[in-house]
Amino acid sequence: MLKGKSRRLAALIAAVLLCLAAAAAEEFRLLQVGDSGEAVYQFKLRLYDLGYFSSQPTHSYFNELTEQRVKLFQKMNGLRQDGRATPELQALLFSDQAIDAAGRRVGEPSVSPEAPSPTPEPTVSPTAEPLSAESLLPSATPAQESHSEATFAPTQVPQGVPSPVPALGVVRGWDRQQGYQYVTLGSYPYEEDGTPRPVLWKVLGTENGQALLMSALILDTQQVMFSRESYYAAMEAHTFRRIKSFAESDLCAWMNGEMLDTLVGFGYLRDALVEGPYGRLYPLTTTQMTTTAYGFNPNIFGKSFPDRVAESTPYAKSVNHIGLDTWPEGRPVKRLYLEPGWTSSPYWVIGFKTSSVSGFGHEGAGEGDTWMQLCGYNGHISWGGFARTDVGVRPALTLDLRQIGILSGSGTESSPWALTYYVE
Repeated sequence: MLKGKSRRLAALIAAVLLCLAAAAAEEFRLLQVGDSGEAVYQFKLRLYDLGYFSSQPTHSYFNELTEQRVKLFQKMNGLRQDGRATPELQALLFSDQAIDAAGRRVGEPSVSPEAPSPTPEPTVSPTAEPLSAESLLPSATPAQESHSEATFAPTQVPQGVPSPVPALGVVRGWDRQQGYQYVTLGSYPYEEDGTPRPVLWKVLGTENGQALLMSALILDTQQVMFSRESYYAAMEAHTFRRIKSFAESDLCAWMNGEMLDTLVGFGYLRDALVEGPYGRLYPLTTTQMTTTAYGFNPNIFGKSFPDRVAESTPYAKSVNHIGLDTWPEGRPVKRLYLEPGWTSSPYWVIGFKTSSVSGFGHEGAGEGDTWMQLCGYNGHISWGGFARTDVGVRPALTLDLRQIGILSGSGTESSPWALTYYVE
């Protein structure tokens, strides 16, 4: 009986796709990783409407996360999971026959019972096993060997451990004698081809049961305000939107949408990230980057500040979210900046000023334009225009330690605490 139903369902899907194929060939074009434009934005917006994105898209780039969401749509709709948005797939997506992320067909009205039965209280066994780290890390790959470019030691979940150790009271911030503790939490594209690895974090400080973490490496690159014009053209023409707070920026929306989705997914671990004025994921502020209690030098400018210097992942060095090799006026789209003779790169820091401040006229900005602060390759804090594509993203987050357990490790850079969601 089940096999018969499966065959009939497969036949129905095939019939629908055949009916849509002819019209789709003219109305849609193939979309895949590297594409951009209005068609990509409308495609992602439809995926969002059907629950395949947790936040509304803020740009029109078909990147690796978009590919993941397409594969999920393909899985839910019984299609081959290759991550490519063919014209036929797009026709199905925009039709009433599409199945959303919750498993409902779009064209079928939801029916609620007239007299629903009361929901029984959930019962929790006192000996219930805690969630494993593997179930909480999105698209995590098996732990890999440490790379030679920067000290990074992803940890494997040890066999035979009955339950995590509560992190509260164990995880600490920077100490003058002992330095930093390190943890792994979530996963993110690491290799140049987008292969993910667990993310290594520094614990800057702890207070009131919460811990402030900053990624040990630059994980990605992104503009503050998304622009299809080059950095120079956008600054000179005043074409990007003005903002008064980082919370209004495209970068903030992107970090709390696509970046956060990729980092921790949609499980319980996401709830352990404390939401603040800039969401759950954000760059550090200038004040935080000069806080001595976090192990930082209090000075902004200088020759070199090793405590703020950061290297980057191979993915961050190579990624291009713009989807163009050259700008319309012919200038090349820059990847993450790397100073000759250095292994570190700049990354965004929350702080703003107008270009009328003395010393920045040579950047080509007009009166009244706004700049965002960045930490340079040598650790000094300076400024960069919103449309720059060669500045990295080094995220920070606040973790509720009362919802976190330690699976393994010793808290050092070579053997970091492996964290997971855990409530006693």
